[in-house]
Amino acid sequence: MLIASGKIDPIAPVSNSAKLAMMLREAGADVDHQVLPIGHQLLQGDLALVCDWLTTVDVQRPAATR
Repeated sequence: MLIASGKIDPIAPVSNSAKLAMMLREAGADVDHQVLPIGHQLLQGDLALVCDWLTTVDVQRPAATR
């Protein structure tokens, strides 16, 4: 799971995203939490980050769909 946080996000502070990432990891999720030098908006760099991240993900389909 990828969580992208804006360092200067006034709506969703990095501390909230970090707590979410920790909770998800404790529940067994593989989490990549990236902090970007932006606010709450989505920018082209965010899309590039997601595209790069997707190339590293080993997606496994649930057994029922194999």
